[in-house]
Amino acid sequence: MVSKDWTTEKVIAAANHLASNHNGGKLPEKGTITGTYDGVRVIAQVNHGEIVSIYPDAKKQPSKK
Repeated sequence: MVSKDWTTEKVIAAANHLASNHNGGKLPEKGTITGTYDGVRVIAQVNHGEIVSIYPDAKKQPSKK
């Protein structure tokens, strides 16, 4: 089941968590990273080592239990 109850705040929190915990806090110079935090799965685009775009991954949200 796809969870659709994520909010903007949860998406941003997930991206911040991903940025600080990805590869020891080091983001790639360029590319896409994914991760889950607080029940929200996000896709983040990275350019010059910084997140430039964040998208909730609507197809792969964790199931509610």
